[in-house]
Amino acid sequence: PSVGDEYKIILDFLKDSAYLDDWNVLLSPHPTTEVNIIKSYQKNQCPNLKIKYILDRSTYELLLSADIVMASFSTIALEAALFKTSAVRVYSLATIPQFDPDERIPSFNSKTKFKDWFESQNFSSKRLDRNKSIGMDYFHGNDGLASNRFWEFITDLNRKKL
Repeated sequence: PSVGDEYKIILDFLKDSAYLDDWNVLLSPHPTTEVNIIKSYQKNQCPNLKIKYILDRSTYELLLSADIVMASFSTIALEAALFKTSAVRVYSLATIPQFDPDERIPSFNSKTKFKDWFESQNFSSKRLDRNKSIGMDYFHGNDGLASNRFWEFITDLNRKKL
């Protein structure tokens, strides 16, 4: 799939998922995706799935209050870890996964296995500290000082040349 088409995989995974009846499913679309296309797809393919589309807040704001993030190939599955929010990846066997497997981010290509996993989770417990290790592994120095480190590195290179 191209950027923004992942919604089809995610919605198809959630289709006919009665176990989600007491959940609030929020969808924060990729910025390049036209939300009306997603809504049309949902109406035609998943008419019983109740989704609230969030267009007036950033995805990062939503991560602060989300219990879990469902992604396909997006890096949001990794970024969720910075907010100590659990994430899962779903994908179709018809596509080659475009992410490296990581046991800390469960991945599913089977709706049944996802359902079994989902029902075994305790989402009311504290946010997982293991997510901190994901953030540390994938995001170096997530402190807003990357540009300083970059220029310090360039300065050091220039000094070594002299």
